[in-house]
Amino acid sequence: LAACSEFTTDNPLVRRITPGLPVRFDWGVKRCAASERLAEMVLGEVFFAPGSAEVRPRYRPVIEQMAERVREHRGGEVVISANGDKHELAFDRATAVKQALIDSLGADATQGLVVSVRAQVDDPNSLVVGVDEGGALLGTVLFDTDRSMIKPEFEPLLDRIAAGLERMGGGAVAIIGHADLRGSREYNAALGMRRAQAVYDALARRLSPQVRAQVRVEVNSDPSAVVGAKRSEGAQP
Repeated sequence: LAACSEFTTDNPLVRRITPGLPVRFDWGVKRCAASERLAEMVLGEVFFAPGSAEVRPRYRPVIEQMAERVREHRGGEVVISANGDKHELAFDRATAVKQALIDSLGADATQGLVVSVRAQVDDPNSLVVGVDEGGALLGTVLFDTDRSMIKPEFEPLLDRIAAGLERMGGGAVAIIGHADLRGSREYNAALGMRRAQAVYDALARRLSPQVRAQVRVEVNSDPSAVVGAKRSEGAQP
């Protein structure tokens, strides 16, 4: 595959340049490796029994085919359509698919795997919830634009995530979403931190003191970043 590049900061602004006067541009670009490969697989609603996170038995061969793709690409993203389902059910389905692939391949072979549930399968910004090797992923659809208050309809999803953290004795949750370029980098970072704090507070109310101390919430604009990676923009310990 051809090499690629992407901005690691806001796109450089258009500036008027006056001959003879220095002009400073602050921006960064990350170059992708030429051998980097991305695999994305999409699952439809029919994959599951109605109202259930159980993979239908006749679709088990599909899991094996997906496992081969994951092995071939050493990771990838499996996308599930939210299709109007309850958010907590969407999380259970993402977890079930991830576990089925782990059962087929083993934990080591699935370290680069992300299972995402999107409101629109072709739009990464519509992420509702997901799981990767580091923990749970939450999309910024939890919030209204430019707000850090969690929408009431996502409370059952937080119940489900908190229950999982309680069983595991702690873990990480990442809020994934591309910032609105109309705001400054500083403003977007501050909004991200407020959202992380809101999610942490919501989970903390649901957790025992012992587990609460072992939970962190991160903010990241890179859907491919693993929870806990140093690329996160901020975190609530």
